[in-house]
Amino acid sequence: MTRPTQPRAPLGSRAVQADEILPLAELRHRWGWGEEKIRKARRAGLRTIKFGREVFVRGSDLLAFFDVLAERAAERETVNLLESANGTGNTTPAGGQFSGASNARPLDTICDDTEGSRR
Repeated sequence: MTRPTQPRAPLGSRAVQADEILPLAELRHRWGWGEEKIRKARRAGLRTIKFGREVFVRGSDLLAFFDVLAERAAERETVNLLESANGTGNTTPAGGQFSGASNARPLDTICDDTEGSRR
């Protein structure tokens, strides 16, 4: 019994299927990524599989990697919004690490500040 095949994206397309296994060379080809970008992605959490001399990436791992990046970006955006609502601006040092306590007000006091009594 053969498994039904799903239509695949043509070579050169950036599309990635969750059930696909890509050699790193194919990922470089499809997305135009160089060695440095691959190293940066691996340091940031992209999971790779080494088999023999070749390195592979599962489509599901690549998609999960971008989900994590999107969550991190959303968290940074939320922090920046809270800081700007407080009038404190972006107080993160150049390295991007937060330095201890925050002056952020609870979200309900930011959103419901029409009366001015909830400060």
